Formats: sequence, structure tokens, C-alpha cells
Amino acid sequence: MCGDFTPPSVVYGVVYGGDGANARTWVARGVVTDGSLSIDRCAPVGEWFEESGTPAATPTLTTFLADLPATAAAGLDFPFGLPEGVVAEDEWVTFLQQLPSWCDSPTDLRRRCERRLRLVDGSADTRLRATDTPLSAMSPFDEPIAASTFYGLRDVLRPLVLSDVVRVPPMTTPHPDRPLVIEVYPTGTLVDLDLFAAGYEIDDEGRTLRAEIVDGLVAATDGVEVTDEVREAALADPACLESVVAAYAVYRNSRSAAALTVSDSQRLVEGQVFV
Repeated sequence: MCGDFTPPSVVYGVVYGGDGANARTWVARGVVTDGSLSIDRCAPVGEWFEESGTPAATPTLTTFLADLPATAAAGLDFPFGLPEGVVAEDEWVTFLQQLPSWCDSPTDLRRRCERRLRLVDGSADTRLRATDTPLSAMSPFDEPIAASTFYGLRDVLRPLVLSDVVRVPPMTTPHPDRPLVIEVYPTGTLVDLDLFAAGYEIDDEGRTLRAEIVDGLVAATDGVEVTDEVREAALADPACLESVVAAYAVYRNSRSAAALTVSDSQRLVEGQVFV
């Protein structure tokens, strides 16, 4: 861990669409000032590029993250790795390097992981990463999230990591000249804060629940504010709410170098969820 670690001054929470489509990926921004966090913007990722005059359909989430300043940190809500039992490589970066030659679609990813499990163990426990089990999370290659895992790893993380334009703790060491990218799980954060409410993700019916969650987030945390504009966006769209929660998760997990460190070597290969 870098000895001159400085907490980020701006954080982003990203709810990933799963197939790289800008319209399905939401971003929330939080500005850190004097130990407090103000979440001041939330929008589909394509809208972030319109301010610079760049056509929204042209840039990708990868471009957005690659252009972040070194003072920033972003949290993405897809699995950053696979269970150790299905990964042949001993190093996470090597795993990312080899991924395109190992599978070429979400379906292929699932097929190869299932086949590997049958050869190695076959038990239900080996479907999960060490970081997934305490969060009651799904396996990274279960059908509902296999597309997010595949496209997130191949199209978002891989080019960022191999070009060394970001650092991804705990797998790669933070550096003062690189922004941070970490794996987050908004549902896990809500559970940890005792704010989870089943049904909040339902569009219209969940609006009241989303309002309670936003208000509860502000009340349950010290020095966290949400602007009226962001609150209204979160009430209107559950993906916006989740990106707001993701931004908070980045904030509270990036206050110190120690918070980004793990002692479990298995998680250095599989990835670590920060809630």
C-alpha cells in the first residue's frame, strides 16, 4: 500500500448496464469537502459527455473512467473476478489479460465456469467468491449477472488495468498519480446500514421506499448530503438511487489506505466487494 495515500476529493458511484450501453449505466458524483460528502449529480453515463460537446453515443464508461483525475475514486457494481476454483491464473492482472482468449460471451463464460467446477469440485460453495458469501451475493457467473461480469471485466476493467490508468485495490496497489476503482454492491451497503427495503427497485411502486432510503442514508451517516436534484432523480429511477448508494460506499471505504487493504490472499485473485 502506498505510504503517501491521500483520500479522494471526488467519488463516483456507477450502476453498470451490463452490456456497455450508455443508456443503462448510471453515474452519481459526490464531492468531498472538509470530511463531508455532497452528492450533487446523478445521470445516465451518456449525459456526462454532452457537457463537453462530445456525442453521447461515442464515449464509453471505460473512456469516462480513464479520464478521471488522480484525485478521484469510482465504485462499480459488477464482479471484478471469478471464484478461485474456476480461475487458472495465480494473479488477478494475468487473469484479466487472458480473459478474451478464455471466453467470448456471457454464455461462454457461464459454460466454461460450470465445466471447470465439475472438474474441480462441483459443490455449491465453489460457485461463490470469498467476498460474496457474507453478503449473500450471487455467483459472478449466475445467469442474472453473467453479462455484467463478462462485459465489465473484458470491456471496462481490462483496458483500464492493462494500460495502468487506474488502480484497483486490493488487487493493484494505490498510487498517488492514478484514480482508484473499487467493486461495490449497493444492496449490501443498504443492508449494512439497515436501510434495505424489498421492492425499492420497482419503478413507480417503489418511489416511497426510495424516498425513505435517501432520507435514511442522510440521517444514518455523518456529513453526507444529497442535493434536491439528485434526490428527485433517485426517487424517479432506482438505478440512480443505487448509484448514489455506490458513491457513498466509495467515500466511506476510501478514507484511509487501511480500509482498502485485505489480508486474505484469495481475495487478491477473486476480488473484494467494498460495502
